[in-house]
Amino acid sequence: IDWALKTANTLLATFALKGVTEAECGGTLILRHDPSYFSRICTARKEGIFPDAVIDGDRATLLILAFQTDSIPDDQKHKFIQTLLECGANPFIPDAQGLTAAHKSCYYAFSLPGLSLLLDRHVNPFTPTLLPTTNNLSSSCTTLTLINPETNRKYKAIDMSPFEFALNQGNYSVVKIILDRVSSDPKQKEQYLNLSKLWTYFLELLGTSVWGCVSGESGPCQRCKGEGGGNKHKTTVEHFKAIVDYLVEKGEGKLMASRRSTRGKKSHELWKHGEKREKELKEKGRLDGKFVEKQREKRECEVCGIESKKLMVCARCQKVCYCSVEHQKLDWKKHKGVCKAP
Repeated sequence: IDWALKTANTLLATFALKGVTEAECGGTLILRHDPSYFSRICTARKEGIFPDAVIDGDRATLLILAFQTDSIPDDQKHKFIQTLLECGANPFIPDAQGLTAAHKSCYYAFSLPGLSLLLDRHVNPFTPTLLPTTNNLSSSCTTLTLINPETNRKYKAIDMSPFEFALNQGNYSVVKIILDRVSSDPKQKEQYLNLSKLWTYFLELLGTSVWGCVSGESGPCQRCKGEGGGNKHKTTVEHFKAIVDYLVEKGEGKLMASRRSTRGKKSHELWKHGEKREKELKEKGRLDGKFVEKQREKRECEVCGIESKKLMVCARCQKVCYCSVEHQKLDWKKHKGVCKAP
């Protein structure tokens, strides 16, 4: 009976995330998409749920579904994600393509607060998914075969980490969240923010088909062709340039100068932008933005929603905040119409 009740709760939780309507349930079941209702299903009842249950033909877990569902607003998903993690959901379980919840979040920029919750639970965004070779992956997924030297056991690995997905799609907000975390840990900073790694990240930007799509240099990418499950990317040329600015800043003016022979890529617009940005940093010796930095009550970045007491405040109106110069630039077209000095 306990198993049956737990299964029923898991089914209700799935319905709540998928957005099953009363009509689809024969008019006998009403499901509300609010965090407290979802929490009651998952935790308040004695039996709880099976947090790692596979809930569809793509082998998605409830946690993966919480990231990718269209039924819950993106700014509310983290509340459902937190409930699942508190119930013991394993963030490392992949779907049929070998993609974890972190891959989904980084690729589609789903729920940035939800991604932060995964990072809080020691999910390493720089590590590909490792699976036993017996695991059946869909044919659309590119894998590598690795051998654990300690056990001599073979593993399949998705050949791109969640962070590489974020770079590939030009998801600036995701890249910044991850690298800002790395910057605060000396050991991780040495491992993931050295010049060699920064250069690898930069080359990923130069090689992605998404850049060609958003810049008009080539045809539409896979997602815009409808091969990404209907989720077309929302990134722009400015998002890619913002990532380059961030990498150049972290390279402390040495990134572009550190590599000079890259087979004709110097004609790439992002390469030119990186060199220009690096030259500006060297000339000015600092970032030159129209901001003042203040300690104030907790506020949110106008673009990505990151909360912090220390944000860059618009120097003119003193009302809106941003986590970076790049985000102020992205928001300026919308903000300039209401920006007035107090």
